[in-house]
Amino acid sequence: MAFVQLPPEVLRTGHPAPVSVRDATGHLLLAKGVMVDLHPKAFGPGDTAVTLVAHVGAQITCIDAAPVYQLMVPRSFCLSFWDWLISSGEEYGIALRAKAGTRKD
Repeated sequence: MAFVQLPPEVLRTGHPAPVSVRDATGHLLLAKGVMVDLHPKAFGPGDTAVTLVAHVGAQITCIDAAPVYQLMVPRSFCLSFWDWLISSGEEYGIALRAKAGTRKD
């Protein structure tokens, strides 16, 4: 099951939105919209790529060997990207998590 996070404060700032994808199937989920080989043997911790993800420009960084990917998406495209991510992740049993320390209303 892939886990994704979108910090709620992202809609209140002008900064790029950090979206985390963590799990062994994360590279399979992202492969649906990324032209970069994200397999852990090809794209390991510390590797970064700037590419299109589902027609949205993003920076992808592998931050952990688990693997954990962090994507920086322009705020103006964040909700569109988020919709794509949720739809693409259905077959992997995607689970959403609130960022630690944030309120759930």
